[in-house]
Amino acid sequence: MCPSLGPHVSVPHTPRVCLSTCEWPEAEKAEKLARGAALKWASAVFYCPDKLEGLGHYRSREAQRTSSIQSRLKSTVQSHLEGVSSGLEQLSSAAGDVRSVRRDLCAVRWHLLGSAEGFQGLAPLRAVVTEHRQLAAVVRALPQLSSVHELLAQSLRLLRGQQLLEAHAGLMALERLRDDISSQLHCGSSLPTDQALGVVESFFGGLQELSDALAQQLWHVVAGGVRLVQEDPALFVSAVRIIEREESADDALLLGPPWRQRFYQVMQETIAAAHFKAAHVDVKGPGLGQHLAALQSDIPAELRVVKDLMVQCCPPHYDILSICTRMYHQGLSDHLQDILSRDLDKQEIFMLLSWVLHVYHSPEMMGHPDLLPEVDVSTLGPLVSPEVVEQLERKYVGKVKVSDVTEWMRRTLEVEFKEWFREEEPEMDHLGFFQSALPVIVMQVGRAGGWGQRRAGDWQCPVRGQRRAGDWQYTPVSQSHHQCHSLWGQMVMKTNFLLAESEHLVMNHYVRALMEKKMVCRSAEERSQLSTQLLQDASQLRELFHSLGLAESEQTLEVIVALQELIRLQDPALLSLEVLGFMTKYPDISDEHVSILLDLRGDVSKEVRNVVLEMMAQNPQSLPENYQPIFSNILVPAPELPFCLRKAKCA
Repeated sequence: MCPSLGPHVSVPHTPRVCLSTCEWPEAEKAEKLARGAALKWASAVFYCPDKLEGLGHYRSREAQRTSSIQSRLKSTVQSHLEGVSSGLEQLSSAAGDVRSVRRDLCAVRWHLLGSAEGFQGLAPLRAVVTEHRQLAAVVRALPQLSSVHELLAQSLRLLRGQQLLEAHAGLMALERLRDDISSQLHCGSSLPTDQALGVVESFFGGLQELSDALAQQLWHVVAGGVRLVQEDPALFVSAVRIIEREESADDALLLGPPWRQRFYQVMQETIAAAHFKAAHVDVKGPGLGQHLAALQSDIPAELRVVKDLMVQCCPPHYDILSICTRMYHQGLSDHLQDILSRDLDKQEIFMLLSWVLHVYHSPEMMGHPDLLPEVDVSTLGPLVSPEVVEQLERKYVGKVKVSDVTEWMRRTLEVEFKEWFREEEPEMDHLGFFQSALPVIVMQVGRAGGWGQRRAGDWQCPVRGQRRAGDWQYTPVSQSHHQCHSLWGQMVMKTNFLLAESEHLVMNHYVRALMEKKMVCRSAEERSQLSTQLLQDASQLRELFHSLGLAESEQTLEVIVALQELIRLQDPALLSLEVLGFMTKYPDISDEHVSILLDLRGDVSKEVRNVVLEMMAQNPQSLPENYQPIFSNILVPAPELPFCLRKAKCA
């Protein structure tokens, strides 16, 4: 019996569901779910026969429920329909109002177009109203304007009395008053009238004069800051506080901070004007030395004042000590560049180089204990660039080479020439030989240049004199060492070109002096002593030039070592082989040079001499390319005439 209940429940709703599902797929799904739920419920309730007794009750309840739902739906639809009707009526009324307003606006527009010419006639009245408003503002400010002249006069008196803070306060008060009145004049109008501006200008005409005078006094105080912090620090502090006030006002107006930059600029200009105006510096003669001495004294003294006093008068963010140190360093660097651009002589160049490289960083100047460690110029870069220093060294060397050596040799030879060609006979030594002052002059110049400190008696090799048989003289070969050093002392400078020339000149003079001494060693012991001394001299000279920057591979002093080997050789029979090797290395040596060296040994027989000279004749040597002459520049001394008497002129 339960299945027969299905059509009674579902059939009445079928047409409505089909209509809704055609338009709303979601409704179809919901309808199916509802049908399924209803069938499930009905199957569960009426499955048993004993439940069929309540079928009428269930049918009546469902009918009431369906009727209630339909009533609510009808009521809801009716209220919506009434709302729609009311809305349509309101829209119709609003459309009518819009049409009415539109008609009224068109009428107003036509009336305004017709009255435009009448409104233009009101422009003079508008101008009169604006002027009246501005003049009324001026009248309201008259009590304040009446005190402007008195405030200006008072501020000028304070300024003349160097009361900078009070004068600046008066200036700022006057500026605020002017700005307030100007803002009132601009109120209600973009441009004040000429009459109103004239009234204000007549009262504040002296304000610019006060501002200019205060600025001039302010920067004058800043320029004398180093002096004032010692004499009147309060005045300098007042100037700094005014600068701080102005910077605060500029910050409030979002302006840049030019006041502190102007403060630094004035200090830098003052330092440059006091110390670094090269146009007013005499760099010729003693003037340069005096100027450098003044800088050496003044700059550390002023930096000590900045470090000890001015730092306490300035805010920490001014970093005044570091800024001043940089100003002095950069100003001095630019000043030296200006001086170096001039045509300086060798003494002036040497003075500048010595001052820059040795004095500036020394404890006597920027490295003074009173300045350390706060002042450290090593972080600011070199005072003069290494390139400029090297250029100055080359310039100095060139001037020394061209000037000093040439002039000294010329004068010395002139004096010597006059001495030997005068009417009187030359001076004689205690042995009756003619003597010259030239060696003494050379020795003195050498000692004055700090060279040739070893005395002539430091070592002596006994030799047999050729001018008087049987006489024994103790003449040091190292005396030529002093002569060459005296020449070198005039030219020394660390450049490889001059060092090479000087080294070659030293070697040339040394070998020439060795051959001109006409020494004769009497024994193997004396030959050993002479060879040892030659080795010592060669070693000292090589170390000297090497310490000055000349590599040993570029030196020619090796010829002294080769000469001592010829003298040290114990077996004279091997001299031909030794001389052949020497000729291969130094092809410009002549038989005259070799003869002098053989004479110097003192143990070479006539037969050995002939063998050596014949070997040289059979093995001529050609000079290779780029060979630096050594013996070709050494003239062999001419033999003395045997008939020259001791105290008379030659016949």
